[in-house]
Amino acid sequence: GSRVGCGLIETSDASVAVGAYPGYSGALVPKGVVTVQQLNKGIHLSGIIVGLENRVNGGWHIHEGTTCADVGGHLFHASATDADDPWKQVKYASS
Repeated sequence: GSRVGCGLIETSDASVAVGAYPGYSGALVPKGVVTVQQLNKGIHLSGIIVGLENRVNGGWHIHEGTTCADVGGHLFHASATDADDPWKQVKYASS
């Protein structure tokens, strides 16, 4: 699917504002807050995002990069996960 939302994580324990993805021109208006908490073996993400399409399932993930306009690949340590992208299994369901 299309990238519709983005937020910039600046510290490991932070609340991150989510808004429209740069260049997205569709009808959806995503906005919300995601809290990021650093754990011993990873991170915990929680939050609320509104303005997404109703009654769909989708994926979300963290990209490498320092802005929403210039992102790299999915953020993970290949050596720690046997090079399998752990973000492939992170899903959401909207109602």
